[in-house]
Amino acid sequence: MPERKNQHYVPKHYLRAWADDERINVFPLSKGESFPGNTSSICSRSYFYGNPPVVEDELQDIDGYHANPVRELRNKDNLTDLSPQQIKLLLSFITTQRSRTKATKEDIRAGEDFLRDAIKDDFEHDRYEDLITWDPELTPEERENRMVDASLLGTHHYVIGLGIFGYHAIQDLEAVMLCNLTDQEFIISDVPIVFDNPCYKPNHGTVAGLGNRGLQIFCPISPDKLLLIYDPQIY
Repeated sequence: MPERKNQHYVPKHYLRAWADDERINVFPLSKGESFPGNTSSICSRSYFYGNPPVVEDELQDIDGYHANPVRELRNKDNLTDLSPQQIKLLLSFITTQRSRTKATKEDIRAGEDFLRDAIKDDFEHDRYEDLITWDPELTPEERENRMVDASLLGTHHYVIGLGIFGYHAIQDLEAVMLCNLTDQEFIISDVPIVFDNPCYKPNHGTVAGLGNRGLQIFCPISPDKLLLIYDPQIY
């Protein structure tokens, strides 16, 4: 496999808390039964962030920083053991992970029709003339598809960039570690960071953005530890 082709949208360092020697049980909801997988192959796609793998390279570097506070929390129960820098990295991990998933990419893809109409208009008015050198073998439809795919991917890159610095938006929230005392483990998924807003959701529908009052963020740390971040002005 070419280097950096297999690109994770949930990093391996995070998955490993649920794995045994890199083996992890996978339960696809569509199939209704579990099977053994490997941390190298799950929650990943070929060139998920694009090729050449420039964004993948940068995210791998960032993952190295994000892994530090997550690893610390797995070894300790007290959030106060983390330094201010580690707290920022932990919050950045949460907002980055929320933005980089396959689900986020699919949400962006939902706006494809609007984007395609705009690109068609650009082509009709030659707005890309002298800006792009096209392969002469590409048909007009193929050029349009290339532009749509590149624009959607660029939008996802932009959202991930916002996620990396998203700790600024949630650093005013409070946090507590939940320790699991039951025989049912905390689980992880391909969308592991869960946003909820139980205070306002009954009256306003699903209101769980970073800027919404009443936000709660659930971040599994391991099978027996979960980080809960909440709005102290509401709860």
